[in-house]
Amino acid sequence: MRKEEDYYGDLKTKFVLYIPTGGVRQGKNSGKEALVAFKKEHIATPKPLVALAHGFQCNRKYYRDLAEALCSKCDCVVFVPDLTPLMAFRRSSLTHLRERCVRQFAEQIQWLLKRNEQQGDVLHGQLDGEKVLVAGHSAGGAVAFESAGRFLRDTVSGILALDAVPWLRTLECAHDSQVREWLASPKVNLCSLRAPESGFNMNGLVLELLHRAGNDDNSQETAEFADVLIHETLHGDFSPNLASWRISRMFLYIFRIQSFNQKLIERCTDYAVEYVTCWRKGDLEPFFEFSKQQQELGNARLFRGVYTREQIGKEKSIPYFLK
Repeated sequence: MRKEEDYYGDLKTKFVLYIPTGGVRQGKNSGKEALVAFKKEHIATPKPLVALAHGFQCNRKYYRDLAEALCSKCDCVVFVPDLTPLMAFRRSSLTHLRERCVRQFAEQIQWLLKRNEQQGDVLHGQLDGEKVLVAGHSAGGAVAFESAGRFLRDTVSGILALDAVPWLRTLECAHDSQVREWLASPKVNLCSLRAPESGFNMNGLVLELLHRAGNDDNSQETAEFADVLIHETLHGDFSPNLASWRISRMFLYIFRIQSFNQKLIERCTDYAVEYVTCWRKGDLEPFFEFSKQQQELGNARLFRGVYTREQIGKEKSIPYFLK
């Protein structure tokens, strides 16, 4: 596996690419849309692309272990960019930042795929443009879903929500008829991996997203999704490197954001690896079997299908700051 860091575009947004080539090497370059840190050798066969959007107030470094696992075990190129910070005190500013994040994430994926097609580019031929999956943790789940549903419907074939926290606009996007039609296509897979309901995942607000994306209550259009509740985990367990610094560990421990249980953190990673592996092969049945085995062991609960209003209860309230 090789790890490459660089900047993207005029804003010089930092990103990292994990490439399954047998070694690890880091590089950095501040040139506009440059990727000179790459070695000139090419991957023997094009690899699927997994683009991972980080959570609120996080960055690419918090997902190093997860990205490395997806790269090495799933044989995929993993792209983790730094997105525009989502901290603002005015509604108008927050709305602008969210839109900027969504567009930025989509543009970065398109940028990589465009370079993959350019003769002579160091990225040429290294990515399988027909196999692209977007993943996102926490608010990054909202970014990934909206980017795919609004701008990348012809590109993305898989969505992985990691204890996602959708915004109101994300729920509206999920209810869009074109997005629901796209999600109902057999070529597209949507999977949600989540921790038990808590304040940090807005009491399982992702269930409202799955319900709205799956059906319209007044429509016959349906789509089949996978939702896995991983017992005993916490919101931060899907971000393995969240507790990199001591002060972070104290904060995370006091507010119960991360469990600090290595087995639970690895369980979250194993689930993500299993899903991406099966998505890569185009057969999700082994993932469902894996989930059923974990369910029998009492480690998780699998739901497969479309959530009805009766199953998730009354419409979940949306906090003011997510509107």
